[in-house]
Amino acid sequence: MGIENKNILSDHNISNDINNNIANDISNDINTNLKDSNNISNNNNDISEENFLEEKNTDISLTAIKMNKKTNQEMDKNKEGNVLEKTEITLKDEAKINKNMGTLSACLALVHCTLFGMILQIMSNLPKVEFIQKAGLCLFILACFSNVFVTLAKLECTLCFMFVDVLFAFTTILLMSVFKKINMALSCVIFSMFGVGIGIVMNVVPVYISLVCSEKYKVFLLNSIGGLGIVFGLIVGNNLIYFINVLAAKIVLLIISLGFIFYFFTYAHKAKVSGKLKVENFTKIFKKGINSLILLSLGMIASNLAGINYIVLNSSNIFKGKGKHTEIIYFNITNFLSIGMTYLSYALNNYVFGRKLVFIFSSCFVLLGNYLFFITDLEHHKWVSILFIIGFNLGVASVPFIIMCEIFPMEVIQEGAMMGNIAYWMGGVMSMVVFDPLSAVGFKVAMIYLAVMVVYFILFFKETKEQQTPQYQPNRLSLSLF
Repeated sequence: MGIENKNILSDHNISNDINNNIANDISNDINTNLKDSNNISNNNNDISEENFLEEKNTDISLTAIKMNKKTNQEMDKNKEGNVLEKTEITLKDEAKINKNMGTLSACLALVHCTLFGMILQIMSNLPKVEFIQKAGLCLFILACFSNVFVTLAKLECTLCFMFVDVLFAFTTILLMSVFKKINMALSCVIFSMFGVGIGIVMNVVPVYISLVCSEKYKVFLLNSIGGLGIVFGLIVGNNLIYFINVLAAKIVLLIISLGFIFYFFTYAHKAKVSGKLKVENFTKIFKKGINSLILLSLGMIASNLAGINYIVLNSSNIFKGKGKHTEIIYFNITNFLSIGMTYLSYALNNYVFGRKLVFIFSSCFVLLGNYLFFITDLEHHKWVSILFIIGFNLGVASVPFIIMCEIFPMEVIQEGAMMGNIAYWMGGVMSMVVFDPLSAVGFKVAMIYLAVMVVYFILFFKETKEQQTPQYQPNRLSLSLF
């Protein structure tokens, strides 16, 4: 019994030990599981934090990329703006340079009219009056034909100038080589060659100025064709001949021509009237612009027929005096007055009265000058010449060249200039026929012609001073003087 109780107690202790071991194992397992779960939770937290940081970093990176893109776009825009601004400045500078070059080229083209004046002065020193008259007649006729040719050919303007300069240089050399043996035939041939070049010059110069010159100086240069261009050539030519000799005038003519060949080949501003010769351009002028054609023709004829060639070709007789250098003093006074009147004309044309009133007043003044030539003797003609020059250069000498580029649209301007120049040279031919130094017939013809022209301009010329673009004159009465 005691043994059994001990066994029972022993078994009971064993059972307790087993239970305790099981409980401890379970407890350990639970603790281990809790630790594992805690570790897993901590790992998950770490992973979520890492993911969060990664996402945050990604968002920051995307924002930075967007900001960089925006900054780059703004920088590109700024760069484009700077480039455009620089381009605009460059284009403006280039346009300014082109305008300046165009104006310079127009000025040098105008100097060809100075060569025309020098040629006239050289011609007036031919040994006999008959030589002068016949040579002048040939010069004007050939100028008329070359004027037509250059219009029909529609050549580039600087190419025309180069051809003229080569022709002037060659003809001057020829004249220098044969001057001592000059006769009627040689004088006609040589000045016919000069006439070919002069006809081209007087056609192309107004057109070239209209195409390349800046608006600021365009009318000024057109106004200067007669008063500064031709007259300054007369002054230079006559002073060289008087103070040195005829050879000096020819040498200067030759040097200028050679210099122009180089300039117009290399640096001159190129220009050409666009399009080819079209018969319909002439048709348009006769249909829509017949009044423009009549007005221009009347004015251009007057530029030669009004009496100016009488003074130019007979200056040695008109200005002859007893005192030393009297002839050249009167000649220079007269022609410098002429230049001064040209610029007074420019001011009156553009800022005061306009083309119509100035031209009418000038024509009346020239008509009075012809009347005074008619009623006075040769010894008084030097004083009349001074009055005549003042009136002539106020408008008759300049306004036709201005309105030439205002009363024909640009698409037909060269055709209009051609027909105007035909009238100009025909006026020269008529002046060589009617103005005989020993006869007063020329003065009568000039007075009648000027009277008719003044009436027509009063009735049919519409003022062009405020006109913005070239256009035909209306084919109706325009009685307003302004």
